[in-house]
Amino acid sequence: MKTTILKHLSKIEADHDIRILYACEAGSRAYGLANENSDYDVRFIYIHRIDSYLSINKMEDVINAPISDLLDIHGWDFKKALHLFEKSNPSLLEWLHSPIIYIENSNVIDQLRELTKDTVSLRAVGYHYLHMAKRNYQQIDATNAKSYLNVLRPILVCLSIEKNRAFPLLDFQKHVVDICRDKEVEREVNELVKLKVRQEGRPNYQRLNVFIEQEIAFIEDIVKQLPAQTNDKMTHILNCIFKETLKSVWKLKF
Repeated sequence: MKTTILKHLSKIEADHDIRILYACEAGSRAYGLANENSDYDVRFIYIHRIDSYLSINKMEDVINAPISDLLDIHGWDFKKALHLFEKSNPSLLEWLHSPIIYIENSNVIDQLRELTKDTVSLRAVGYHYLHMAKRNYQQIDATNAKSYLNVLRPILVCLSIEKNRAFPLLDFQKHVVDICRDKEVEREVNELVKLKVRQEGRPNYQRLNVFIEQEIAFIEDIVKQLPAQTNDKMTHILNCIFKETLKSVWKLKF
């Protein structure tokens, strides 16, 4: 599948006259929760030629390329991505921390990962995942493993942020080992993962419900205490990164 994905990404570059700086897997495969029926959610960051940024015409800053039921490809322009980075956008941060990378053509991605350590508002990110957990719990299918995992994942992300004071890795089961204080809950979560991935687990949903409700209440208390990091020079830093990347990718001098 990787060869197919790279072929489609190369075609997107040619069709849109862009350069892809970074492409990765998002969703269940990035979280380590995929099964044999899971699709591929490819996400990428691209950069236009300089003329596109200097034109008064509206620039294409999103590219959607749904290939099939199994493969979805979606990308953001680099300038858009930097604006979202400045706002601590959780989706972008997940892309940058994906364990499955298809393309990484520029050291700018490592620069952004490094900046994440000092500039991301963990409070804003925490509120995002808290709201996701609450919304998904309100809509939960009480007998569906994926539905439960869609609640548990943002809860564990919040707990990881609270414990480690950093944007977490995406691997769901590492969160389980790192975060779950109750071994019985850990066992039930692992049963849930087995049911989702291999169709063979038997989780105790009642115990999971108690855990979810307790942890949501706990996160609501602590999320406002997470650091809302700011950097007065962030806009300047990102502007410099944008200009240097534009020059480097397109071999420009200005």
